Amino acid sequence: MLIFILVLFVHTASGQELEISLHQNGIYSEVLSIKKEENVTLCKNFPYKNQPYFSLRSLPYDAMQNLYEKVLDGTWTEKFYKDFVHKNILDTSYVFKQSLPGNRIYIATAIDELGIKHVMVDANNNHDFGDDKEYVFNLKSQEKKTQNIAAWVDYYDGKAIRKLKVDLSIDPYNYLYDEESYKIEKDIRELDVSIFKISKNLVGRYILNQKAYDITIADYNDKRKDSFRLTIETKDAKTKSITSYSYKPADTIDISYGRYKILKVDDKRLVLSLIGKQEFAGAELNSLAPEITGQDVITSRDFSLKKQLGTYILIDFWGSWCRPCIEAIPELKLAFGKYGKKIKIVSIAFDKRSDLGKVKNLISQYEMTWTQLLDDREINQGKISDNYKVQEFPTSILIDHNGKVVFRAVGAIGLKNLMAYLDNCEI
Repeated sequence: MLIFILVLFVHTASGQELEISLHQNGIYSEVLSIKKEENVTLCKNFPYKNQPYFSLRSLPYDAMQNLYEKVLDGTWTEKFYKDFVHKNILDTSYVFKQSLPGNRIYIATAIDELGIKHVMVDANNNHDFGDDKEYVFNLKSQEKKTQNIAAWVDYYDGKAIRKLKVDLSIDPYNYLYDEESYKIEKDIRELDVSIFKISKNLVGRYILNQKAYDITIADYNDKRKDSFRLTIETKDAKTKSITSYSYKPADTIDISYGRYKILKVDDKRLVLSLIGKQEFAGAELNSLAPEITGQDVITSRDFSLKKQLGTYILIDFWGSWCRPCIEAIPELKLAFGKYGKKIKIVSIAFDKRSDLGKVKNLISQYEMTWTQLLDDREINQGKISDNYKVQEFPTSILIDHNGKVVFRAVGAIGLKNLMAYLDNCEI
């Protein structure tokens, strides 16, 4: 696909603005979590009580709001919620700290005597099916049709509760669970229905400091400017190295050695405003790696990344709570055994200090005999992972003898690509 590039720099009294042209590149589709409700009287005029098989289901449109309401209904404790948010680096800027009934859409489903599936969605969100449209699907038909609809939800924009019209797609054939999940006849699998959130995908590209940045704005609704996800990505096709950072609209955005905020956005353009310069560029490709200092959690020896320069250094971000990280340790050990005399490896555990015992046990169990540091994830400022813009675990970053980031990878597959790079690299 040919992407037309338009990058304009506009100098204003407040600083420098970066304007990037955007165009739509397909749609963003996300399946929403659906809950089975035991009480069909939650909505007026439930339509299917006379059918042999029926159910009432509900879906929360805003997942973060739904997570907090697990605290309100007693499913989660406040501490568990906070730990979950912190561990998964979730944005709670637009969570309303009370119940928000309009965030939940109700769906009635039924199977009649002929095996025909009936679906009704409370599209106007008034908890009354008396004024909603019914959709009928023949499950035996070879033609698997879905149905697009528009519905209304309430959301919190950080200041007030507002209404939003959203596009949804009903898929009556895409069941959420397998047959073994259904133990009783009235809870038959065919009562399931999948609902997909449909919104725009916007893409663009810009060149800054002779480097190309690809931008994707996913889950964009032109009526709600606070909910989309913005991803900025740089690639090196030769090495298969990728630097990818994701942001929420309220975040400050780091690009190269500049820090920006979103000034304007619509389905045609994105305007960023420069608010300051940075010494480091978040360890993106071909940037200088930020300094790392600390004490080895096993030997208590002081560590300084600057003092280790002069050779290649592989920095491994992991966590004792992270299953993919632990599964990737054998691959990391393989790298250490293969390149350990030519490069240095530093593992940085993104863990609570109170979990240091668990970290040490894993280090001992897997015989991780290289430098081991702790990045205390309960400290809100100055964390190593923040300086390196680590948003996924495990993340592997390779820096050369001058301290420049030459490869960045995520997961075990990324680590294998990094090892392939080392195979072809003169070190």
